Amino acid sequence: MDAEGKPWLVDFGNAETGAGDAALGSDVAELMASLALRADPRLVVASAVDQLGADAVQAALPGLAPLALSSVTRVQLRERRSLLTELRGEVRRRLALPDTDAPVIGRVPAGARVAAAAAVGLVFLGLVAVTGAASVLDAVELDGWRWLGAALALAVAGRVAGSAATVVGADHRLAVGRTYGAQLAAGSAELLEGRASSRAAAARYLERAGLPPGTARTALHRSRVGTAAAAALVATSAVLLALLDGRLDTWRAPVSAGPLVVLAAGVYAVTTVGHVLARRGAAVPADAPDDAGDAARRSGVTRWASHIGLAALATALDAAALGAALHGVGGGIPLLATAAVYATLRLICSAVPAAGGPGMAEVTLILALTSLGEPVSSACAGVLVFRLFTFWGPAVAGSLLAGRFEHRFLL
Repeated sequence: MDAEGKPWLVDFGNAETGAGDAALGSDVAELMASLALRADPRLVVASAVDQLGADAVQAALPGLAPLALSSVTRVQLRERRSLLTELRGEVRRRLALPDTDAPVIGRVPAGARVAAAAAVGLVFLGLVAVTGAASVLDAVELDGWRWLGAALALAVAGRVAGSAATVVGADHRLAVGRTYGAQLAAGSAELLEGRASSRAAAARYLERAGLPPGTARTALHRSRVGTAAAAALVATSAVLLALLDGRLDTWRAPVSAGPLVVLAAGVYAVTTVGHVLARRGAAVPADAPDDAGDAARRSGVTRWASHIGLAALATALDAAALGAALHGVGGGIPLLATAAVYATLRLICSAVPAAGGPGMAEVTLILALTSLGEPVSSACAGVLVFRLFTFWGPAVAGSLLAGRFEHRFLL
């Protein structure tokens, strides 16, 4: 807008003659957000509907989110954080669309938080009491702490690789760092409220980054398929190599299986009670129909291969973190055998999610490692350190980030 009040359209050097529907929707969203900074949002929406049509404005609605807008517009919006909420609300009011701005991650009842804390206590104190892992952790020397530091670094790198796989699978402009934080928040939601809430939180993050709801669900299904395929790839490779190297020929009956299974069942029961308390009186997010097969068929070969490759890297890094944690507490199982065990269990958890839940994952790993000859005390100590780095610690961090991701990326 020049000094005389005359509007100008500029920057045609960045235009595309063959822009797709997604790019056009982003342009309309950017235009509406930019104009709303200088005019009444109601006037902006009314003008957009009158001149562009209801379909074009509705298609632009997913783009009215901070992460989907340009950096210049985001900077200007910091001074008017409620503007995008007003703009989206006016679009939905004028087009008679349902309101989806209600928070997914709301206040978690105190009872659910107490149940989660009780589950943490049961896992760590119960396993230490059953297996005697405390003496192993107390005996960690300097080299052991170096191994544990390596385990932490590998666990973080695995999370970053998993976030990069999500970005590639979404096929949308997403920041790996923000996606990493969103996954931490989703992990916290899984611990406190259950898997359905975790998926809803992850889907809401993608929607607020500019993906339409259907596309966001497809991206999540693609991520699940890619994770399972990557686990199968790593598990098959590691098992074959371990068999050829003679690393899996020492199987024996697991040690202390009875008490460990009872403890896992107790942790699972406490966690389930927490989920029930969290959902009482609240709308339970419904899982979308599983169209993962369609998502796989619609994905390009290059993007699909990149997604599986990054997911496989994440699985391999996690397996290396487990191996480093075991070496840090004096474990003696070769890394290749550890990778074979972990990747196989990761594949099982992809098919049966409950097997990877709190308590179940720890006990399953301990039983598998003791079957390979690892003493139960060092197996338990290594698994507790590993799960602290890959699940419990990130879940606590995610609970601190949940409000930030729920509100900052909404307003």
